[in-house]
Amino acid sequence: MNNDTTVKTFISLLRQSIENDTLVKAQVSKYRGKVKDLEKLMISLVELKDGLKMSIKYRFTTKDMVKNFSIEEGIDLIQESLRYEFGNGNIYTITGDYQMLKNKKGHRRIVQHAPSNAELPSRSHDKKKNRVVESSQSYLYHLGITTKEGQVKANKNDKFRQINKFIEIVEAVYKTSDAYLQERLKVVDMGSGKSYLTFALYDYFVNKQKIPTKITGIEQRTELVDFSNQLAEDCGFKKLIFEQGTIQEANTRGADILVALHACDTATDDALFQALQNKIEVIIVAPCCQHYVRKIMDAPEHMQPIVKNGIHKERLAVTLTDNLRALTLEAFGYKTKVIEFIDAEHTDKNVMITAVLDKKATFNERKLEEINKVKVNFGIKDYYLDNLLFE
Repeated sequence: MNNDTTVKTFISLLRQSIENDTLVKAQVSKYRGKVKDLEKLMISLVELKDGLKMSIKYRFTTKDMVKNFSIEEGIDLIQESLRYEFGNGNIYTITGDYQMLKNKKGHRRIVQHAPSNAELPSRSHDKKKNRVVESSQSYLYHLGITTKEGQVKANKNDKFRQINKFIEIVEAVYKTSDAYLQERLKVVDMGSGKSYLTFALYDYFVNKQKIPTKITGIEQRTELVDFSNQLAEDCGFKKLIFEQGTIQEANTRGADILVALHACDTATDDALFQALQNKIEVIIVAPCCQHYVRKIMDAPEHMQPIVKNGIHKERLAVTLTDNLRALTLEAFGYKTKVIEFIDAEHTDKNVMITAVLDKKATFNERKLEEINKVKVNFGIKDYYLDNLLFE
């Protein structure tokens, strides 16, 4: 049995154990790749809201990182890993254990053993979550969110909730990206404003995740830039800096994550254009004030009953704008989600677009056709971002 056939047999056993619901755990080891300090991949199954996923723990010498994949994505990843990077593999099931070994000559074989586990582990992911942002952080006091004692002020509960929700989203999206495996990160916050979320980002990556991270906040208002830089210095946030300037002029080269929250109207498109130009791995935007499409919409006759009322036309323009933005990201090879940022009862600016770059993807012409159909059906000549990208 040659090596490729042995790997295929190992993957077939893994797939069967998942289909038969007998898998306890699996792993691949004896790493020979280029990622520093990586030792092995540890595989388990976890039941999430959107179904059964393969959870892969990347075991490094000094830390662990976990990423969740669809079953097929996970199996493909394990198969490629065994072909090119890992020597050995183990599958543990309630009916038997399988060990794939590679000898000094590079030849592989699979050995079967009696089961070492009699019961399946819990697949549930319903664990009590720790709050990602602690109210005791000094920057929250200086930003007016908490008291000196670290208690959230009564009139700032919504803001504190928003900060926590934002970091939860960042964590979930970041952990599905290739940036998750990097030893250092560069983050750009486009339109940082009063910088609540920028400070929370730095606190999460540097203090909670222990990842050396440089974060740059871009803001037009000089007084906010000066205030935020002074606060960063007072808090000892050495790699958190704020620069005065516009989104169009910002330098995003080399950034791994781009954030743009409530950048008004086409400023969100300017941020997306920057991200697409530089192939930034993670994009998180929360658009607002989507006026551009509303002003130039020329809905065909059969659509007129839908847009005859101004408020309906405005809401439709907002939906269309964000839909076209998401389709554009997908056309450029991003896995995209449009989600609720926080409950609509707290703010009407509650839509967030998240995108993770698939480095294997090529430009998707089919998505471009979908974009053009939307434009034709709703009488949209352009949506600004397409002018930036396709002129």
